[in-house]
Amino acid sequence: YPDLITELKKRGIIRTNNIVGELGEYYAVKIFNETTNLPKLQMAPPSTENVDALSTKGKRYAIKSTSSSNTGVFASIAIDQQDPSFEYLLVLRWDNYQVKTLLQFSWEQFVQYRKIKRPENKYHFSLNKKIISQAEIIYTAE
Repeated sequence: YPDLITELKKRGIIRTNNIVGELGEYYAVKIFNETTNLPKLQMAPPSTENVDALSTKGKRYAIKSTSSSNTGVFASIAIDQQDPSFEYLLVLRWDNYQVKTLLQFSWEQFVQYRKIKRPENKYHFSLNKKIISQAEIIYTAE
């Protein structure tokens, strides 16, 4: 495991020891950059709050990855915050560590569907059929 982390860092695939989150960010950016009609993304500086990638047009992207129906928490977004922390939320869904889908939501959709996770008292994002049907599907495995 330590050798794997070291190799992934050396290759520039991950920056921290959070493999699931980092791989989600890596693949989301890769999918955007390899798809002709999508904006090109670059990783945000490591300590940027709530933003994982930036588009060449200045749009901010938060990226979460999950193999379940819930994302991790948004640690730096205050409860009842209305001012946008990002323009888009990308949710990369895994199936046995293979990319299943990449979904895009606007800030407004995030505000509409976010939920508070206890006991952390922070927002997270739950995916169900209704919410998924509202997403822009960026990628789906065939």
